[in-house]
Amino acid sequence: MFIADKNVNRLRILTILIYLLLYPVAWYFPVQWGWENGIIENTQLILCFIGFLFASYALYIEKNSNLRWFWSMIIAIWFIMFWRELSWGACLYPPTIIDPETGGKYPSSLLWYKPIIHPLLWLVLGAIALVFLITKQYRTIILLWREKHFPLIEFVFAVLGAIISTAAEEHMHLSLPFVSDYTEGQIQIMEELGELTMYLALFTAQLRVYLTFKKISKTH
Repeated sequence: MFIADKNVNRLRILTILIYLLLYPVAWYFPVQWGWENGIIENTQLILCFIGFLFASYALYIEKNSNLRWFWSMIIAIWFIMFWRELSWGACLYPPTIIDPETGGKYPSSLLWYKPIIHPLLWLVLGAIALVFLITKQYRTIILLWREKHFPLIEFVFAVLGAIISTAAEEHMHLSLPFVSDYTEGQIQIMEELGELTMYLALFTAQLRVYLTFKKISKTH
């Protein structure tokens, strides 16, 4: 079965490899791979959808009511990330312009339902926070830490991916080093690879948590 410790370790190795090869692959990959709706971003979407489905499966088979609430929060988080990668649906429409270097532009500002996106997003995030507090999910975090299976490494990898993606876009006063010889399209590949590794790390963390819950349930 693919849900095994050895496969979790393989995903860790894959994440590390992507980070190590970030600069050379951005140089040699076609710039089209980093476009919106390109190969890398579509892989992100698939990974988010798989994460959503797997969290739904974990919720379905979980008998512990507190852990069922935990998985419901994870489902909501994957749902948000999936639609964020679709620019809240803008990527489903034709691009407004197509740049030969960076690809199509899909501004969410043109969506007719744009005014309600952020209120709904904050509503969902508020619901997640409320569930966390009411069901005392900090106990779940303490449990994972006590069992020495808190996915700290995966979270570090995820944060690193988020930083790379943010720096590639030059947001928050960040920028990538050693990219003076890279084109805008190649830097965009690095941005998308950073996001991909972030999602990959989060999915790996989810598998680790699932396996930990499964082992604990067998001992009780």
